[in-house]
Amino acid sequence: MRGIGLAVCLQVGVCMSGVAQDLQLNKVMNLSVSNKGITRISVEGDPIREMFLYPDNLQEHVTLHKSGHLFIAGQNIDKELSVTLITSKGEIQDLTIQSVSKPSGPIILKSIQKKKEISNKTIQGWLEDIGRKYIPAGFQSVGLTETDRFTDQYVAKASESYTNETHLITTFELTNNSSQNTQIEAQKFIRPGEGVYLLKSTLEPNEATRVIIIKKKGNDL
Repeated sequence: MRGIGLAVCLQVGVCMSGVAQDLQLNKVMNLSVSNKGITRISVEGDPIREMFLYPDNLQEHVTLHKSGHLFIAGQNIDKELSVTLITSKGEIQDLTIQSVSKPSGPIILKSIQKKKEISNKTIQGWLEDIGRKYIPAGFQSVGLTETDRFTDQYVAKASESYTNETHLITTFELTNNSSQNTQIEAQKFIRPGEGVYLLKSTLEPNEATRVIIIKKKGNDL
C-alpha cells in the first residue's frame, strides 16, 4: 500500500504547495510531517544525494527517490526521526522529524549559500585567455547563440562561444570595410549588459581582428 501511495504522489503531483525554509547547516532543523499521508522534502535547486536515518527500523517509512526528493509516509511513526541529508552540491543538513496530525504538504528547503562575487580581474583573465585562443578553466565550447553584427564601417561575424555557470563569452571576427584606417568604437556594436575586449583598437582598410564579448547568463553585467 505504501508503494502505491508514493507512485501516486510522484505521477500526479497531488501534494499541496509548500513554503520554502532556509537550510540551517550549523544546527539541527526541527520539522513535522503529516501522519495521514506522504510528505515530500526537497532542497531547492539541489537534489538530495544521500540520506541517513535513525532509528533504522523506520526505514520502510522513508524513501529517497532517484529524482533527489525524500518521501516520508508519516502514518504509524510513533517516535522522533533523526535524518541527515547530503545534497548533490555537498550541503549537509541534520533534521529532527516528528509525525503529527496535520494536512500533508511538501517541505522545501532553500540553500542560503551566497555565490562568490567574480572580480573584474578574473573576468579580464578569462578574456585574455580567449584572446590567446585558450579556453579558460571552467568554460566549455558551446554552439553559437549570437548573430553577426554590422555597422557602417565594419562587420563582426560571430565565430565561437564559450560558457561556464555564470557567463557567456562570444568571439567575433571584425573586418574594417572602409577605405581608411578606422578606430574601433566598441559601443557601436555591443549591447546593454555586455563587456568587450579588443585585440586591436585600430584597423587598416580590409584588415580583420578578433573582438571578444562577455555577458552574464540571464543578467546584465
